[in-house]
Amino acid sequence: MAMCVDVNSSNGLLVASNNSIDSCTSYVLVSASEYNNFLSAVVDLSSGDITQLILLGFGLVLAGYLLAQPVGIVINFIKSL
Repeated sequence: MAMCVDVNSSNGLLVASNNSIDSCTSYVLVSASEYNNFLSAVVDLSSGDITQLILLGFGLVLAGYLLAQPVGIVINFIKSL
């Protein structure tokens, strides 16, 4: 169950507040199960997805290099004329 807490200014400890979660202006504490449920709903990446994203990043850099090299050769050829 989520709980609204405030920071005690004299000693820095967290103190439970009577505010509802919607009107909480400080911190909201959640249980481990609530946090895991939130993460599973928001971030659902498998190891295969992460691998694909990394390879896509390297592939885009390599493709940019391979496409820019012929353009550079043509530009240098035109400059030499």
